[in-house]
Amino acid sequence: MGLRGSALVNAVESLTRSGIAKGSLWIRCGYKNKDAFQSELAKALFAREERRASLERILFEANCEPETPEARILRLTAQRRLADGKELTTEEIETLHAFQKRALQKSDQPLPKGKPKKQRSNQGPARPQAETPKPMGRPPRKIGEDLLRTVLELACDQLAEVNIAIKCGYKSEEIGLFRRELARVIGCRIGPLDRLLLVARQAQ
Repeated sequence: MGLRGSALVNAVESLTRSGIAKGSLWIRCGYKNKDAFQSELAKALFAREERRASLERILFEANCEPETPEARILRLTAQRRLADGKELTTEEIETLHAFQKRALQKSDQPLPKGKPKKQRSNQGPARPQAETPKPMGRPPRKIGEDLLRTVLELACDQLAEVNIAIKCGYKSEEIGLFRRELARVIGCRIGPLDRLLLVARQAQ
């Protein structure tokens, strides 16, 4: 008996990529009968699709809730703003998937801008407002080997790319400049942070 199940599917895909003629695939997979090979391959492909569909359902149920078309549009908008390193409002964060909310909680993402709370009316005289602390200045922009060393250290804390860039002295809208400088130091083409880190770690 020839190969079966996922072993058969993997063998067929590998042989097809290597340029083996389709007419001889069934022989290379250990079958003496072409019809038996095709029947077994069809069952193996169907089983693989069933497993994929089952996994997608599990991931969907674990991370998502049924959403309306309007909610989907809001979620996609929030995800684009998040990818661009922009600050999200409370309403936008609520539209994200559960795993994205957890990632935001682990990162140093700035607190969302919520709707202003209604001030309670006081019968007595208004109390003096405490002075709002002044925001701390942006750290000096890192470049060269200093930038690469800092990025590698911060990446170990699983921070989002925009937060790493900010800690290295780049504004959220300067992600492109941050990536360009990092790519120059590593000596590779510009790309997302995860790709640049992969090249940098391989070079070490």
